[in-house]
Amino acid sequence: MAIFQHAILGDKVSDAKAKELFYRITQFVAVGISRRVSNAVGNQHLRPTFQQLLESNRSTGNRLVDLAIRLDHFGELSIDELDGLKREFQKNLFVYGIIRIFVWHHLTYFAVDYKIKQKICSLMDFSMSSTQLLSHKSIDDKKGTSH
Repeated sequence: MAIFQHAILGDKVSDAKAKELFYRITQFVAVGISRRVSNAVGNQHLRPTFQQLLESNRSTGNRLVDLAIRLDHFGELSIDELDGLKREFQKNLFVYGIIRIFVWHHLTYFAVDYKIKQKICSLMDFSMSSTQLLSHKSIDDKKGTSH
């Protein structure tokens, strides 16, 4: 198989594809770990404890877990905060990609005011249609529970 790829794709293309695949897998593993920790400590009763940890150690990993907790468990989504995170991490494509995955997930699965969703999509470079494919409204409509 490697000889076949080498003959057709060449070393540079196959190396680039392998590196991109490894990068994406690593990024999704980081998202999975952050979500797992978020689910473990994303409880209202544990929130003060996690806030103390975050105040004493504002590492990128802790901040990503905090963002996941606030998006998934408390519905907190501040455009100003997202703008700050984008400015801070936009050059770190790995971390910025994780932030974008968290925000996309939130916009897709949770009810967010349309105007706020538009602003966030513009800020995070999402198309509105990508966040509406599985939007919470369409899921509720299929279940017959739309309000």
